[in-house]
Amino acid sequence: MDIAKAQEIIAKRARVLEAKKATNAKYKASHLDTFHKRQCGYQKKHYDKTKKDLIDANIAIGIIPIVKVNPYILPEVNEVIIQKDIIPSYINNNTKKGVSPDNVAKYLKIINNVHTKYTENTLDIDVLTRIFDGSYDKTDVSYIAKNIKYITTKNIDNFIQYMKDTYTNSNTLQTYILPYIIITSYISKYKISYQILSKLNKQCSTIYSNERDKNIITDNNKIISYNPIKIDEMLADNTNFNNSKSKLIFGLYTILITRRLEMASVILTDNTNIDELNDTNYLIIDKDGYTLVFNQYKTFKSFGKNIVSIPTSLKLLIDKYCFDFDIIIGSPLFTTNADKTIPISNLSFGKLLSKVFTTIYNTHLSLNDLRMSCATYNQSLNLSLAENKRFADAMCHNLETNLQYVRKNC
Repeated sequence: MDIAKAQEIIAKRARVLEAKKATNAKYKASHLDTFHKRQCGYQKKHYDKTKKDLIDANIAIGIIPIVKVNPYILPEVNEVIIQKDIIPSYINNNTKKGVSPDNVAKYLKIINNVHTKYTENTLDIDVLTRIFDGSYDKTDVSYIAKNIKYITTKNIDNFIQYMKDTYTNSNTLQTYILPYIIITSYISKYKISYQILSKLNKQCSTIYSNERDKNIITDNNKIISYNPIKIDEMLADNTNFNNSKSKLIFGLYTILITRRLEMASVILTDNTNIDELNDTNYLIIDKDGYTLVFNQYKTFKSFGKNIVSIPTSLKLLIDKYCFDFDIIIGSPLFTTNADKTIPISNLSFGKLLSKVFTTIYNTHLSLNDLRMSCATYNQSLNLSLAENKRFADAMCHNLETNLQYVRKNC
C-alpha cells in the first residue's frame, strides 16, 4: 500500500467516526431501544474489512497498531494475540472421548485437590471417573453443573485468577488446569470456558518453551553427574539404596540413556522374536543377553519400536532384583504392592523414581531433572552431529528438543 492511499484511508476513517459519533448521540436521545438494536446489528462484515484496511494503512505510514491485552495471558508473555478457536483433540483425531487409566488417576487427584481448596467441598470420585474415561451420562453432566459452578462462563474469570495466584509457575499451572480442560471439552455447555482454559494452557506452554530455550537452570543441585565413573561410585555404595529395587531403578535411569516413564509397563518375556512383541513394553530374558523392547511411549508414532540392549552391569541389577522380589517370566518388572500381576501405574512409578533419586542426592529430583542432567552430560562430550542425533533418538525426541534439555552454567 502506497503512502498516499494509506493517508486517504486514515482521513476517511476519521471523518466517518466523527459523523457517526454525532449521529449516534442525536439518535440515542430519542430512540433508545431502537438505537441498541441497531448497534447490535451493525454491519459486521463491512466493519471487519474497514478495520483491516485501517490497520494496513497505519502500518504503511509507520504507525504500529495498538495490541489489545488478553487477560488470560500470563504476565511473562508479551505478544499479539491472533487465536482461532481450539478444537478438542478427540474431535481433531476423530477418536472417542476418554483418557488413559493413568491419566484418570492423575486428574482425579488434581481436581479434588483444587476443588477442596477452592470450595472447601469434595467431589464424587465415581462421577469424575466416568467423565474422564468418557463413559458419563446426563446425570453426571447435571452433577458437574451443580457442583463445579466455577467453570461456567460467568465464573471462569474468577477461577482462572485464583489458579494464577495459587500456581505462579507456568508449568504447574498448566498441569493443574488440565482436568478442567478435559471436562469443558467433553461437555458442550462449557465450550466458551474450554476456549479460555485451552488458550491459557497454550500460553503456559509458550512460557515453558521460552524458558527452556534459554538453557539456564537456577538450581545447580538439580543437575546430577552422569559421568559413568561417578555413576559406578554411586552404585558401589550400598548405603545409597534401601533395597535391590531402588538400586535397579537408579541403574535403569543412569546406566541407560534416560527415558520417560515407560519402564513402568515393562513385562518380562522369554520370547526372543522381537517381531512378535508388539502390544506393550518388554524385557527379553535370554541366556545370550537381555533386551528392552518399547512399543508404548510418548513419541512412538515418530520413532516406532525401540530396542535397547542391556549392558552386563545392568543385567546383574535386574537379576538381583528379580530374585529378591520374586519377579518371573510373564510378570511386570514393577508391580503394584497389592497384586504382582498388575504393572505399577506411571503416576506411582514417577513418584517412586523421584523418591529414589531424592533420597540419594538429598534434593528433590524429578524425571525432568534427570533427563536434563543426562542431556547436559552428553553435550559436554563435544560429540559429532551424527552422535548427538543418535543420542536424541535414544531419548526418543528430536535433536532440537534434546538441545532444549541441555542446561548451561552447570
